[in-house]
Amino acid sequence: MSCTSHQSYPSYESNLFSKLITLLEPPSNSSAYTSQFAQTLKALTASPLTTNTTTTSQSALVSNLLAINIDLSPTSTTGSRTSSLIASALASLALARDTSADDLTRELLVGVSNDMIPGEDPAVLTTSAFDAHVQALLTSSKDNTASSGVNVTVPSGVAANHSDARLLIVSWEPGLPVDTPIADTDAGESLVSNVEDVTLIDSNGNNIRIPDGESIRIAIPLKDGEDASGDMQCVFIQRSEETWSEDGCSLEVEGRDVACVCTHLTEFAVMRRAKNGQ
Repeated sequence: MSCTSHQSYPSYESNLFSKLITLLEPPSNSSAYTSQFAQTLKALTASPLTTNTTTTSQSALVSNLLAINIDLSPTSTTGSRTSSLIASALASLALARDTSADDLTRELLVGVSNDMIPGEDPAVLTTSAFDAHVQALLTSSKDNTASSGVNVTVPSGVAANHSDARLLIVSWEPGLPVDTPIADTDAGESLVSNVEDVTLIDSNGNNIRIPDGESIRIAIPLKDGEDASGDMQCVFIQRSEETWSEDGCSLEVEGRDVACVCTHLTEFAVMRRAKNGQ
């Protein structure tokens, strides 16, 4: 029999918490306990014992749960509850600075969209770290518009060419997602909006590209106290270089309202840059 000594009770408590995480396994596909497991994940990730040393194991549990064919449908009681619980767990992980939380959030929304029917009410998930919106788009020759704090106008070519198109929007709270590049304040840069993650997928979860010659319009609300004055630009996260970029995007300004008009999809924000270094 082995015995492990701990210098303090908090050390013992932290070690026991880590052991508990490693012992957990998601239920099988046919299990009736999926929602209960999601409840456990929510409680674990919300625990004050959650640290940057435990989030990797916790996010792996979420990933494993999403990897099986669980019910996340917004039209079923179980699916709606399960998706809400997982979203809350992911919010806690994001606030604990887990770098995989944004990708897992997108994966959750793909699962929520699986059985959605074009034209039905959007699914909305509200958490302490993000608000998320999922909508199956109507097949139409006209633009489709959806809202999740932001207003997105999808180019007609997307809906016309993809009868199963889904729109996913994640509106992050300030400072999120975790790997958001820091604005260069020395160069006069400042983010005047939160980050908005906009994705289009088909019913198989594959990304849909914006057709050549068309653009997607994303009206982004500014932070409280901000206005559309100064040198404003639409920017997105260039992950390969861990910086902000403007390529393929322009900014429309009408009064206090601003909108990114872009030829691609990713995580967007509005940045103000001081002119002439002022």
